[in-house]
Amino acid sequence: MTSTRTRLAAAAGALALTTLAAAPAGAATVLSRAEANAATVSIAGNDQGTGTAGATYDGDTETRTGQTQPTSPFPQQFVDLGVLTQQATAGDGFSAACAGVAGNGGGVVQIGDGSCLTPGDTVTGSLSDISLAGLGLEPPAQLPLPAELTPLLEAVSGGRAQLDAILAQALGSVDEAVGPLGLALRFDAIEGRCRVEGGSPSGSASIANASLVLSGGGRQLQVVDLPADPGPNTEVTTDLSQVVALVLDAATTQLRNGLDGATGPLATAIAPFRDQIVAGVRDNLDGQLAPLRDAVLSVVLNEQRNPTADSIEVTALHASVLPAAASAVGASLADVRIGNADCGPAGSAPQVEAPAAAPKPQGVPKIPTAVSAGVESAPHAQQAQTVSWQGLAPLALTGLVGLVVAGLGIAGLRRHLS
Repeated sequence: MTSTRTRLAAAAGALALTTLAAAPAGAATVLSRAEANAATVSIAGNDQGTGTAGATYDGDTETRTGQTQPTSPFPQQFVDLGVLTQQATAGDGFSAACAGVAGNGGGVVQIGDGSCLTPGDTVTGSLSDISLAGLGLEPPAQLPLPAELTPLLEAVSGGRAQLDAILAQALGSVDEAVGPLGLALRFDAIEGRCRVEGGSPSGSASIANASLVLSGGGRQLQVVDLPADPGPNTEVTTDLSQVVALVLDAATTQLRNGLDGATGPLATAIAPFRDQIVAGVRDNLDGQLAPLRDAVLSVVLNEQRNPTADSIEVTALHASVLPAAASAVGASLADVRIGNADCGPAGSAPQVEAPAAAPKPQGVPKIPTAVSAGVESAPHAQQAQTVSWQGLAPLALTGLVGLVVAGLGIAGLRRHLS
């Protein structure tokens, strides 16, 4: 029975060892991570971007993925980017990322504690087109006219209808006169960075020589300059009053040309009131152009978010056309994110303590096998030996007596048997 149990225990142990050897190793735990994306653009909900470069650390090895210098996926008519970079690194107790874009002539610097880009030539990227047709520019059904003009128009056959037609035609050509309107972003370099170390996340952004501009009417109007080193979550107000002035100037020219084209009795009737008619139409248009004065574009610089206490997401520039403004002014609904860096967590590998040293074995007392004669030994050694033998004497005597008794017993037994 004992032999059978032994064999079963040995077989079970072998099976357990085989199972452990065949089991797959568990997935490595990610202690630190970081990701970077140079740029992502969404137009009407369709995303297009440069992809992501990432780094992870499992306590032993750093693994990097993705392209660090991707090619631009955007059409050149949208933006002609010279340099794009997206870099990430992760290690024991830290993670860092840096991403951005620059114009031709810019350079890439290996990720470290500072910038990973050097500025290049100025880049102009389209953010949105604006259509004046969406504003419905037209005079009211009954435009307020100078009191003195009313009887003069009534004296002309169809005078009021002719004047309304001239005004409508003039305003209908304003869109063509102004030409295509568009919001654009101009910059030399835009870069976002993040880092997590010791459980503390931080982020920053650099924006070199950047501004928002409006193109239209054969001109480029600067809407707002962007700060070079914006603080976290800096909101930029975009005032498009210059667009309103541009449109009103074009409308005035078209109205004057239209009124100057009137002939016959109508021309005679309206000539003294020409400036008053134009002013009245301009005031009406000014109200219709109100959506352009409101915030059409939302711009946030150095946009930061902390998903957890030990992680951070940074976007150097986030520009988006507001949905309400898009429908009001016929703007394309676009969302642009440049210089996206994502860091954290950044954990440290557990420290494995060295096993404690085994205690040294205690020395076994040496039992003397002989007694030294003479005086070479120290007095205390002689005393120890004497005490030792004195303690052993009774035991020796008892053993000797036992042997004698045993001997006598065995001898008696033999005699009895014989």
